[in-house]
Amino acid sequence: MIARFKALGWLAVIFNLIFPVPSRSQTESLDELHKKALKEGGTINFYASPAQSKAKKIIPLFEKRFPSMKVNHVDGT
Repeated sequence: MIARFKALGWLAVIFNLIFPVPSRSQTESLDELHKKALKEGGTINFYASPAQSKAKKIIPLFEKRFPSMKVNHVDGT
């Protein structure tokens, strides 16, 4: 159970890094940002230092939430 919460915590970190909260005048939904990202190629370079075992859990969750997006994980350890 704790590992699941840690994975969700990492997922929140990923979302905040990729989709920072814009100012109120520029607010867009995650779905709108997803569509824009797909138009730009749909690949995200994710530079981070979580262990490979954590990345293997987090990245599929991201790809499931944002279909057709590809995460290129670069291990920053």
